[in-house]
Amino acid sequence: MWRRGADPLRWYGPSARPSQVDELAGAFWRARHSCVQVGGGQGCRRGRRVEATEVPTKRSSKGWLMKPQSERVGAGGKKQSLLWQELTNTELEEARDSDYLVLIPLGAMEQHGPHLPVDTDVAIAWAVAQDVARRLDSTVVAPPIWWGYSSSHMSFPSTISLRPQTLLALLDDIIGSLISHGFRKIAIVSSHATNRPVGQLAVRECAARHGVPILYLHYIDFCRKVFADERVTGIGGEMHGGEFETSIQLHLHPELVKMDLAVADYVDPKRHFGISSAGRDLNDAGNVSLGYDIEKLFPTGVMGDATLADAKLGARLFEAAVTGIVTALDEYRSHDYGDSARSSVRLDPDSWQRRD
Repeated sequence: MWRRGADPLRWYGPSARPSQVDELAGAFWRARHSCVQVGGGQGCRRGRRVEATEVPTKRSSKGWLMKPQSERVGAGGKKQSLLWQELTNTELEEARDSDYLVLIPLGAMEQHGPHLPVDTDVAIAWAVAQDVARRLDSTVVAPPIWWGYSSSHMSFPSTISLRPQTLLALLDDIIGSLISHGFRKIAIVSSHATNRPVGQLAVRECAARHGVPILYLHYIDFCRKVFADERVTGIGGEMHGGEFETSIQLHLHPELVKMDLAVADYVDPKRHFGISSAGRDLNDAGNVSLGYDIEKLFPTGVMGDATLADAKLGARLFEAAVTGIVTALDEYRSHDYGDSARSSVRLDPDSWQRRD
């Protein structure tokens, strides 16, 4: 039972009853007790997939998450949280010694139009990482990284953005800490497009400096084809906050999606960017990249069409992403990379500059 005062981020309405207060969890504890795995036992084999039994996560009307109830059942009979922050030092030491895989959810805190919550990216990354962990043995989910590189959204007051070098240093410190403790299989599960170049650079530099191969995954890459096959909107209907992201949020957190405020603003690369070969859709990334202020080109913050989003499509997209990531992680964890990741060139960890 949640205790009054146990979570400083919990919302306490002015007229909230004690029973209501006990039900509401803070946003930071979004997935408190949301995934449990069975640990140990002779039948527990690293890399084996298991089935998940879930009850969907629900959030209160005030935007905070309620305590989800979901478990994963495997061999051994002992339930153990899959969330890093809920484990003890001894349990994490045992996880390291058992060669656990560590997932790092990476999101962003930025506007997603008038109809979606600003935590959409991190909420999706967090949900994907937990669902992946439920289906894999010997996997732990690190606390999510809430902020990312979102400079093009800074005209909207809801956006909190990190500089690229700040995000790079943050990822390096987190991954470096895990490596120093002895974890050797680490994967970033990202849900924000402009984190990609920074994340890819981080895993390459960490591999070169530490000799440990790190994986960077963007969930959209694993369900892009499903979206192409099943979408209702035409090309230009999804670049940000459109049919794709809204559908996934309708699946994960329908109570936070304000479909009555959903808008459509199709992306036209020639009209919006002045270059016909610029990207215009999740399924048409274009041939050139350019920086721009989203608010000046798309005043609502939506790049695409959110009005045609559908929860059933969102469920299929989410399942395709999780299934694809599980397969990739199975292969990653079972492969022996030896010393192939280590660079013969020394790197300066402070400046990220190569040195003689």
